[in-house]
Amino acid sequence: MSWLLKVAAVALLTVLADVILPSGQINKYVKGLMAVVLLIVLVSPVVALFRQDIDLFDYINLDSVGYETDQAYIDMIDRQQDPLSSMVASAYPEVVKVETRQDKIVVYVAGSEPQGLRAFVCSLSGREEKDVVIYAT
Repeated sequence: MSWLLKVAAVALLTVLADVILPSGQINKYVKGLMAVVLLIVLVSPVVALFRQDIDLFDYINLDSVGYETDQAYIDMIDRQQDPLSSMVASAYPEVVKVETRQDKIVVYVAGSEPQGLRAFVCSLSGREEKDVVIYAT
C-alpha cells in the first residue's frame, strides 16, 4: 500500500510541477527528472526482491520426495541397449551379464561355462575367441 502511495505522490508532484513551472528549457529538465524519480519508485519493489538473499532450496524440499529403484526395469533397459546381451541371454539362460568393452567381451555365467557359449558369442559379435572372456560364478 505504501508503494502505491509513493507512486501516486510522485505522479501528483510531476503534474503539479508541470502546471506551476513555465514552459521552456527548465520545464523539460524537471519533467525528465520527475520521470526518472517515478521510474525509480516503480522499480523499487523489484530491486528490494534482489537485495534479499533468496535460497530456492528453501522452497523446494527434496528430502520429502522418496524414490525407489526397480532393478528388474534397469536390467531390462540395459539388455535393450546391448542387443548382444539380450541375444546371448535368450540362448543361454545361465548367462547373468554380458559386458561389451573395446578390447574384449566379458560374459558372466551362473554355474559352469555352457558348451558352445564362446563360439556363439564370437559368431554374434564378430570377434575372435581370445577376445571373449567368460567368468563362471
